[in-house]
Amino acid sequence: MTVFDNWVITAVNNPGGAAGISLGDMGTVVCGSNTGSGNILISWDNWSGGHNGNGFCGCPVTSLTDSSGWYVACGLISREHGYVFSDSFYTGDTTHWD
Repeated sequence: MTVFDNWVITAVNNPGGAAGISLGDMGTVVCGSNTGSGNILISWDNWSGGHNGNGFCGCPVTSLTDSSGWYVACGLISREHGYVFSDSFYTGDTTHWD
């Protein structure tokens, strides 16, 4: 996963407490942060219930221009359906999200 990957998918409903983001929703990786447990800032497609990054991002992007951002832990997002980044969630089965 790298900055500006625009095909990350949430592996759970309301990742990190982001109400309104549902399993399978897509977004773009904006940056990483070393604050808190949710350290990947995602700009979620068609969602405006978040923030602009709150100034915790470094290079290359320091903030978003809208409120589509939400920090999430790596284990809550995936590059494709059925595969998530945390070993405790990994199934490899594209029909189930464990």
